[in-house]
Amino acid sequence: MTLDDKISKNIAMTYEANDTLCKKDEIIETFYKLKDETLHQWRCSVILASSNNGTIKKEAVVLGNSYAAAQFSGIYQALKLLGYTKAYLIARSGCLPHGRELNKEYSDSNYACNEWIKNSFDEFLIAVKPEMLIISARYSMFKHLMDPLPSSDLYAKDFAIQELRNGILRLSNFSRMLLFVSPNADFDFSHIKYVYEITHASEVRLTEAIKDCSNCLFFNTTEFFCDNNGCPLYDKKTQLAILRDQSHLSTTGVEMLTKPLFNFMSLKIT
Repeated sequence: MTLDDKISKNIAMTYEANDTLCKKDEIIETFYKLKDETLHQWRCSVILASSNNGTIKKEAVVLGNSYAAAQFSGIYQALKLLGYTKAYLIARSGCLPHGRELNKEYSDSNYACNEWIKNSFDEFLIAVKPEMLIISARYSMFKHLMDPLPSSDLYAKDFAIQELRNGILRLSNFSRMLLFVSPNADFDFSHIKYVYEITHASEVRLTEAIKDCSNCLFFNTTEFFCDNNGCPLYDKKTQLAILRDQSHLSTTGVEMLTKPLFNFMSLKIT
């Protein structure tokens, strides 16, 4: 069976996959109260391989907002192919685990992003000791991240870059490797197209924020979702939609993400 076949066979519906594949976890329950709080949050885990048969424990934590949840069925497949034994998903829509004060900017109180300013994840990450943290997030709801970029000599004073950098440096203490998945482009209804420009400013700020992080990697999704003519709405091979709504990847989009992610991790992570 080829790598493409393995990925296609196991990619399930994006969010729906989390309800069937991602299970309530004893370690998560120790540190998080699993109750009916806000909508659109995910806290669960998937066993990828049994560690009882001599397999070395190798775990990853996926952090983020709705982008992480939408992509998880692909991310965990890439981790499984790389020999990871367990993957955790901790995600809340509209919030940034590394955004610190930027979380105040999201206006929908249902998502309670302000709680994430205080939520350091420290105790959970100390208990899990993940080999890798994967952070995938949508940034286009945060004003300071979407503001026009200053000149490069003023990056050090940019509020959004400072907040991201401080949040990332804190997370970097808890894992050997941090992998940041760049946000895929949003669909712009005013132009009826899938545009990279919407995410460009936030992507530049993210790459600038991780520049001083020695154990951070940046995975650029623009390289395979976009070309010189823009970012197509449909997969050229199947003619199926890449997005399931204005911004979140569809099953087809997640499948397109998985193989490049696996190849990137295979090459960069030893």
